[in-house]
Amino acid sequence: MNQPGIILSLIVICFHDLYIYSINKNIIYDYLWISYLFNFLDLLLIIINNCVMGYFYTFIYCWSSSLNTLNLLVSNYIDFLGLMVLYLCSWPNNIIFLLGANSVLFWVYKMLHFRPFSPNLCNGL
Repeated sequence: MNQPGIILSLIVICFHDLYIYSINKNIIYDYLWISYLFNFLDLLLIIINNCVMGYFYTFIYCWSSSLNTLNLLVSNYIDFLGLMVLYLCSWPNNIIFLLGANSVLFWVYKMLHFRPFSPNLCNGL
């Protein structure tokens, strides 16, 4: 329970005990307002408790849903990587993969070293 809830609980308990004491001593005329105050504080405590607990229930549900989704994504990604390694290491696919990777890396190297209008940038090259 949160700190304001504890304080309100203590206030409600104190006023409730005072109200019970006043009924037992038959001094109702001086403490007539305490029953209304006790009902008001009790209702206030219930409202605050419902609002705060509703927020925490929502947070717990959203957090657990997010973690379950992330767990599912990571598990499926690991399964997918296992299949990719299995398929890339089979006989015809490994040769195709090596040729494709070599050609892509060759053209990336060519694009990085291609400078059409910059004679001052590569004087010695």
